[in-house]
Amino acid sequence: MPATRLEAELLEQGEVLAARAEVGHVAARSAADLLRSAGTDYLLLGGRGSSDNAARYAQYLFGMHAGMSAGLAAPWLFAGDFPPPSLRGGAVVAVSQSGGSPDVVALLAAAGKRGDRRSR
Repeated sequence: MPATRLEAELLEQGEVLAARAEVGHVAARSAADLLRSAGTDYLLLGGRGSSDNAARYAQYLFGMHAGMSAGLAAPWLFAGDFPPPSLRGGAVVAVSQSGGSPDVVALLAAAGKRGDRRSR
């Protein structure tokens, strides 16, 4: 019997992660198939702090397992008073724990303002 709640949760990690892995794999494959069928040329991943680290990991996964080019956005480029870089032909994926980081929100807003549906 674990001595603490923390110890009990640590002992559960393997089982919980294994249960989520298959669901996550199916969802990721579905997302990659959708992006390919839409003619997406590349992915632009945006995040801040630890979410940026998760986006970096996603960059490797999309490249290795889906064969898709992916790069990390510089979200502040989309939050300034100057025209943002083009997103033509790309898909934008925001990674955020809070969903409220102003520059990541601005990245998604810039993608949404483009008339090209593939850049959303």
